[in-house]
Amino acid sequence: MNMIDFLGFRVRWLLPLIVLVLLTSNKSYAKQDELPPKPIFKLIKGQGTEVCEAYLQRLNITEFLDNNPVKGRMTEPMLKGFTDLKPVPLNAEQIQRLYNKTNSFERFQDQYLIEKYYKKVDGYQRKHGLSPGSGYMAMGLSPNTLDIIYNSIIANQKTPFVRYQIQLDLDNDGIAGDVVIKNNRGAYIVDQQLQEIDEDRMKRIFADQEALAWPTMVQFPTLGFPITVFGYNNQYYFDGFFNNLDFERYGPVQIHYRHAPYLLGVFIHAQQQTHRVCEYEWVNGFYVQWVNDFEAIYWKQK
Repeated sequence: MNMIDFLGFRVRWLLPLIVLVLLTSNKSYAKQDELPPKPIFKLIKGQGTEVCEAYLQRLNITEFLDNNPVKGRMTEPMLKGFTDLKPVPLNAEQIQRLYNKTNSFERFQDQYLIEKYYKKVDGYQRKHGLSPGSGYMAMGLSPNTLDIIYNSIIANQKTPFVRYQIQLDLDNDGIAGDVVIKNNRGAYIVDQQLQEIDEDRMKRIFADQEALAWPTMVQFPTLGFPITVFGYNNQYYFDGFFNNLDFERYGPVQIHYRHAPYLLGVFIHAQQQTHRVCEYEWVNGFYVQWVNDFEAIYWKQK
């Protein structure tokens, strides 16, 4: 069998499988304008623990974008015991400073790597009389211009990129000094001037420490996705889906989101360790498309 025949055989074999996956993966939500049911969560670990019971109530009245917990939260209900973190939207200049750094840190554990790559590629293109800008495209990201950011802010009005006016105590040591920003991809600890990510604290509090120690780990190995932070009765926690994170030990290690995010955990960092204290099942969960907030919406509208 020559190469052309072999490739033709593979295509004929794979096509029915691809069609089957497409037909079955999205259940009954075939219409693009038809929303799935409002998410319902059930507490499966932490019954009787005050924060777990209270957070269950909060989850079940939270409004998620398109009824999809992965796409972002349109509300953060203020129930008894919860801290008002006072979120305010970032302005375009602040987003411009931080957005590529959040992407770079997630992908490479280095907030500056993407910018260095862009500058190197664009410098080469200018030197050789080529049109600059493809350095962004090669990474699957839009150019970090204010015009694009302004458009993204408008498109993401229901789930804006915010900072919390309250400084948090994410390691629960009695000192509230953490400045936190949040978008649809998660929460990030940044410096007081909103200039850069505090990589050390991100790794210490939010990371899977075992995976972080792997020499081949490329991406930031978060304990949950997407991370949301909250305060309850003078302690600080974060949550995220955890059963969809798949770490591979061989080769350049990446994080793959392969499974529907049915299990959500609440974590606390205290006494220099992070523990999962509550677990919830998304009982009416469905197949979801992973969304990279500003980028996905921007490219969809191109």
